[in-house]
Amino acid sequence: MISFALSMIPPWRETVAHAATLLAPGGSLHMVDFHDAAGLPGPLRRLLQRWLARFHVTPRTDLAAMAQALAAREGLACAIHDGALGYYRLIVLTRPR
Repeated sequence: MISFALSMIPPWRETVAHAATLLAPGGSLHMVDFHDAAGLPGPLRRLLQRWLARFHVTPRTDLAAMAQALAAREGLACAIHDGALGYYRLIVLTRPR
């Protein structure tokens, strides 16, 4: 599980790719992190983005596309679930048994 950390890891793509290689048959990697907050009103969304930036947090809005490409390349299943108002995104990569 990687929980609200990818948005603070500069080599996040490499981190996800490496973690996926460690999955045993039937194993899964659950990742939840900040998303685009598109469901929030503009001023509130901008306030949230500024607040996150103060702590060097960069939402990885392309995490889903990266995970889908990785899953296709490595033969993994990929499930994507968006949280309320786009605040977070949950992605699960699973290696078949």
